[in-house]
Amino acid sequence: MSRAWVALLDEPAPAADAQAPLTTFEGEPAGWLAAWLRRAKPVREARRADPRLIDRDGEPATLSVVWPERA
Repeated sequence: MSRAWVALLDEPAPAADAQAPLTTFEGEPAGWLAAWLRRAKPVREARRADPRLIDRDGEPATLSVVWPERA
């Protein structure tokens, strides 16, 4: 299985394989969700993900994210 990475970022990631703007339930901007399909970790904030999660042509969706701090 190939490796995939996702990150919550303040700005779009030019080298991401897929990304989408995030908003709160109230419609306020909340950063960007970026995803990469590659072996090496693309940015410090990235976390490993199942590659099946990434769909460049997917429809907008409601997403609930729990993003724990790294120790």
